[in-house]
Amino acid sequence: MTINVLVYDESRLLGTLVRSVLRASGQRASVSSEPTDAVLKLDPALFDAVIVGPAGAPRVLADYLDEEMSHLPILLVGCGRGTPAVDRIQAVLPSPLDLRALVSAVRKLDVDPERIPSGLHASIRHEEGEIRCLAQRISRAGMVVEHGAAADEFHSFFARVGGRPLRAAFEEAASVEFLGSVKYVERSPSQRVCSAGIAFEPVEETLWESLCRGIRAGASPERRPVRTALRMRA
Repeated sequence: MTINVLVYDESRLLGTLVRSVLRASGQRASVSSEPTDAVLKLDPALFDAVIVGPAGAPRVLADYLDEEMSHLPILLVGCGRGTPAVDRIQAVLPSPLDLRALVSAVRKLDVDPERIPSGLHASIRHEEGEIRCLAQRISRAGMVVEHGAAADEFHSFFARVGGRPLRAAFEEAASVEFLGSVKYVERSPSQRVCSAGIAFEPVEETLWESLCRGIRAGASPERRPVRTALRMRA
C-alpha cells in the first residue's frame, strides 16, 4: 500500500534525501523544516506517518503530535545509536542512514487503511479553469492529487489557485461533488508543483460509506449531487 509521509527535518538536507528515496520506492512524501508548516500540513490528516530528522521535533510540533495526531506512527532517522524505539516510535534508523533499511521500515509501518483506493480520476475546477488529475490517498479528511500526463497544466493550475474555492468530482462517481481549497502543494527540485493536498470537512458516516461503495463499484452512490465544504486554515 502506498502511504503519504511527512518528513520533518530542520536542515532539510536529510529530509530532501529521504523524500527522494521514498518517492523512488513508490511512496509519497513532503518535507517540512518549520514546526508551523508541519502542523499546517498535518492538520487535515492527509498523512499516514511522520519521519523526524536528527534534530528532533520542537516542542510545539511534539505537543501537536501527542495531542492531535496520536494515531500516527513515527520513525526517527539520522539519530544517535542507542536511541530507543518506545511508544509510537516504530523504528529508529541511526546515522549514517541505511537507505534500504529506510524503505523497508516505511513499508512495514502500521497505518490506518480506512480510505478509498488510490488512482481515481478527479476533475478539479475553479473560476479560472479545470484540470484533470489523479486522486491519491482519499479519505474523509481529504485527498492528495497528482498530475496524470499533463504535468505542465497541473503545475500552472495549482500554482495560481492558492486558497480559492475549488470544486472536485471523481469520474468514478460523477454525481458526487466536493467544494474545497488547497491545503498545501509539493514541489519538485525544479520548483514545479507535482502534488497538492486538499482538505475537507468530514461527511456523515452513512454518506461516506455509500460514497466508498459507489466508487469501489465504479458507480455513483447517489443520483443527486452531494456537496460538502472543504476548508483551508491559515
